[in-house]
Formats: sequence, structure tokens, C-alpha cells
Amino acid sequence: MNERREVPETDRHVLVCYDGPEVREKLSSLLRESGFEVDCASDGALALEKIRERDYTLVLAAVRMGGATALGLVRQARNLRPSTAIVLVVGKSEVNEAITAIRHGAYDYFHEPLNPEDVLHTVRRAVEKRRLERV
Repeated sequence: MNERREVPETDRHVLVCYDGPEVREKLSSLLRESGFEVDCASDGALALEKIRERDYTLVLAAVRMGGATALGLVRQARNLRPSTAIVLVVGKSEVNEAITAIRHGAYDYFHEPLNPEDVLHTVRRAVEKRRLERV
């Protein structure tokens, strides 16, 4: 199956915001191999700067990263780009924070350790939701 053909060109822009370089690179590589254009940010402030500059289809972000919280990122990103889907990466003890962020506009979350199939399934659902909202 060629994943690149499944994702429309206009829906390929993804921002990965994660403070750990290994996970950030793992997510970036997985998404690039599946046909997405990926930018990265190592903290919430840099992520918001990038969101101001570009309309991303999707932002994948850690629940906690370098002094920022997912809830703060979700609120600010939704104000800047209301149509951008935000998916959170959560550890076992962070599920309540993810649920709160969803109540404030995040699309979904998935657990660490990362399962590539789960990540891609969630990303594709978020991209499809955005595409349907624009129709």
C-alpha cells in the first residue's frame, strides 16, 4: 500500500513537538516515510512560532515538554489555527492531562511507548476529519 497517495498534498504538513530527540526523530521518520512533510520543534514556544508561520494539518505534541503543558499549547494553537488537529503523546501518568486538553480542543492522544500503526491510524483519522470539515 502506498501511503503517499492516500494523503492529499494539501494535508501533508505536520509539526512534531517533542522535547526528547529520539522520540521526535522516530515520529518524524515514521511520518516522512508515510508521505508527510514534517517540521519539528523541541518545545512549546518554538512550536507556537512555527504554527504562526505555517498552517499545519496536524500537530503531534508531548503532553509535557520543557516548561510547557499540552493544555497551554492546545489553547494557543487553536486560537492561531482553529482548523489544525492536535494529537498528544502521553505517558501512563499523563492521561488525565490529555483528556483535559481534548476538552479544550485537542483531537486525540496516543500512549508511549509508540506503536507505529497506532500513530499512523490516529494521524490519518485527524487528517481525514480536517479534510471533511473543509468540504
